[in-house]
Amino acid sequence: MKLLWRTCAPAAMLLVGLAALSALFFLMPPSGAGAAARPVVSTDALQSALDRSRAAAKIPGVQAAVVLDGKVAWTGACGLAVDVRGINALTGGRAVRRSVPATTATRFSIASLSKVYTATMVLKLVQDGRIGLDDPIAKWVSPAPPAGARVTVRQLLDHTSGYHDVEVEGDLADQLDLESDYDPHRVYDLTQILSTLRVPQFTPGTRYEYSNVNYLLLGAILLRVGGGTLDTQLHTMITDPLGLTQTSYADQPGLARRMAHGYERTGGRLLDHWSGSRTVPTDVVGPVWADGGVVTTASEAGLFANALQLGRVLNPATLAIMNTPTAVSATDRYGMGSYVYRDAGRTWQGHDGNYGGYQTTMFTDAASGLTVVVLANDDSDGVWDVFSAVAETLRP
Repeated sequence: MKLLWRTCAPAAMLLVGLAALSALFFLMPPSGAGAAARPVVSTDALQSALDRSRAAAKIPGVQAAVVLDGKVAWTGACGLAVDVRGINALTGGRAVRRSVPATTATRFSIASLSKVYTATMVLKLVQDGRIGLDDPIAKWVSPAPPAGARVTVRQLLDHTSGYHDVEVEGDLADQLDLESDYDPHRVYDLTQILSTLRVPQFTPGTRYEYSNVNYLLLGAILLRVGGGTLDTQLHTMITDPLGLTQTSYADQPGLARRMAHGYERTGGRLLDHWSGSRTVPTDVVGPVWADGGVVTTASEAGLFANALQLGRVLNPATLAIMNTPTAVSATDRYGMGSYVYRDAGRTWQGHDGNYGGYQTTMFTDAASGLTVVVLANDDSDGVWDVFSAVAETLRP
């Protein structure tokens, strides 16, 4: 993202149509929200919280957004989208020759926040009667994976299928590991990846165990039923209706110049996940990755999440199914591409992500119409500290 912006600049963008910007303004919550839940938005305080928490967490760069009842109330960025300190994991030398500041226009890989988009598209197909939650996946995935006649669409969505995570163990895991068999230009084939699946590790539906392969399988179902590529369906079902232009599942001309690099900390080194590649790594963005392949900005992610949780994307009954934790998910409180999280005096619904040197959070407090998104370009847990700092600024 080669866009000019002062690092940690206090001049965060306020994207509402006001003639004059104010450091402090008040937005009413959506109808039905309690007065105690009304957020007071101070742009100066939010940028200060972002600057301080990023520096404390030693994250190269962050981008954040606050969305209130369908409008971006504030978005800010600080730090670096591309860090000259990053090391090329393949050569051991520097990955880039110069740093690039993070701005509010920088695009980030959002890792597993992508599961919210994938789940939404699948649930739209369910809502339209094109597939059923309790359909066996063998009906829609060909060749059928092991136990495909017993595993259902529902069990993929809520991570109760029992399938092992092919991105954590096996050949694919080695290919995705910067310090193993990594190649930023490798061509991945979804059918070949799914052919490595084994029989479920437990009786489907009896346990919750998060596994990325569940959403790879949902991607295969979308390709079979939805018509068109994942990116085409994303635009048809989500981004075009919401007027989002910076969100995609696919690489695009010039995207690499507008994206933040992801960084992984290991052995005291800051490894650049792009490892010298001049194009977006194929494990970060590509047609295979229904579990984590979306790129976007914090403001567009916030607009999507806010519209979703305020009932403007799915109908109320379908949204309730999405948000209701499965009985076996225990303390994880995971529904279908969405889970419950409590912080800063609010109960949030959303997801987080962590892959390829990107850590991301996207949560909505529907009671007050409030969504907070934080995108970071390293794999530490520091994004949670940044999210908390921003959320505390909005504490009711």
